[in-house]
Amino acid sequence: MPFINANKIHSIDFRIGGVASITGSFAHDPLNTNRILVENNIPLVGLDGLNIVHVDGISVDGEEGTALRLSINATIENPGVTDVQLQNFSFYMAEGETGTILGQIPINVLALQPGTNTVTLNGLLAPLHETDLPVVGKFFSAYLNGQTQLVKLFHDRSFEQNAIPMDLTTSGLTMKANLEGIKANIIRQVDVLNFGIEFDSIDENKVYATGRLSVLFELPSNVHMTFKALTTSINFTMHFNDGPSMSQMILHDLPVEHNQITNELLMSFNKQELIVLNDASFEEFAANLVLTSSVSVINHF
Repeated sequence: MPFINANKIHSIDFRIGGVASITGSFAHDPLNTNRILVENNIPLVGLDGLNIVHVDGISVDGEEGTALRLSINATIENPGVTDVQLQNFSFYMAEGETGTILGQIPINVLALQPGTNTVTLNGLLAPLHETDLPVVGKFFSAYLNGQTQLVKLFHDRSFEQNAIPMDLTTSGLTMKANLEGIKANIIRQVDVLNFGIEFDSIDENKVYATGRLSVLFELPSNVHMTFKALTTSINFTMHFNDGPSMSQMILHDLPVEHNQITNELLMSFNKQELIVLNDASFEEFAANLVLTSSVSVINHF
C-alpha cells in the first residue's frame, strides 16, 4: 500500500507528461499558444501509515451474544492533501504487546479528509479463540484500573473467508495508539459488618482477624454491561483515630455474594493474618476493642 504509507520523506513520485495549450488575450491581439510541452515530476504525500492516531475514549454499550459492544472515539491525522474513503472492510483489534486479537470492528465507510479527523468506530470485544478469553479479561481489567495499554487496529485479508477487492486495497493497513485507562472510583463504599481479632496461642506476635465486609461496587458511566462477581482480592490498611497505618490485611480470591441489582458484594473472612504495622497504635486499638462497645477505624484500599 504505497499511498497509505507515503509521507513527506518517502512520498509517491509520479510524472505528468504531454502537451497543453493556452488561450487568452493581451492589449492588442488574442493570444493562442499551442503544443506547450509539459513534463513534471510531482511528489504526493499519502497517509503516513496512519501513524498519527489518538484514542480519545471508549465505551461499552452492552452485550451482543457472548461479546461486548464497543465504541472507540479516535482522532486520525491525514497529513496529505487527498480525500481518502475506504469502504466495506474490517479492522481487528489486538493487544499491542502480544498481538492477541481482542475483537473485530467492521467498517462501512472510513472517510479521511486532509488534516484532523474525528471518527467513531463500533465493534465487538470478543477474541477469535476461547483460549484467549483471559487476555481479554486482563485487558479490560487494566482499563478499569487506570492503566495505559497499546492497542493495534489492523486489516489482514487472510482472516476473511470471502475476500473482496477492498480487502486487497487495505491489506496490511495498521493503526496503533495508546488506550488510557479510566480513572474512576469503582469501589464506592466499604462497611465492616463484623470484625474480631485473635492472638496466636503460640506466637504472640501473630494476630488473626475474622469478619464480614460489605462493598458497594459501581462500574464507570461509560461501561454498560451485566456481570457476576465470583471472587475478590483485597489489600487494605487500617488506621485508628486518624493515626498512622496500624495494620494491613491481604485477602486472596475470597468468594463473594454478589447482588446484581445493587452491586453490593458481601464477603466473609475467617482467621486471616493481620500484619501489624504500628505496635503502639494497634495495642490502643485492641484495648478499645475489648473495653468499649464500638471502635472506629479507617480502611484504605
